[in-house]
Amino acid sequence: MKNDLRKNSGMNKLYQQYRKAFRIPENLNYYSPEDFKRAERKFIKLGLTRGIEGLLHC
Repeated sequence: MKNDLRKNSGMNKLYQQYRKAFRIPENLNYYSPEDFKRAERKFIKLGLTRGIEGLLHC
C-alpha cells in the first residue's frame, strides 16, 4: 500500500494545489454550496488535464 501512495503523491500535491487555488474569497462568496462543489471539481479536472497554462487561457 505504501508504494501506491508514493506513486500518487505528486498527483495528490497537484490536486491540493489546484484546490487551494480555487478556494479564494471571490469563489467562496459567489457560489452556492452545491454549485461550489461542482465548479471546484471542474476547475481541478481542467488543471490536472491541461495544467496551469490551460486554466489561464480558459
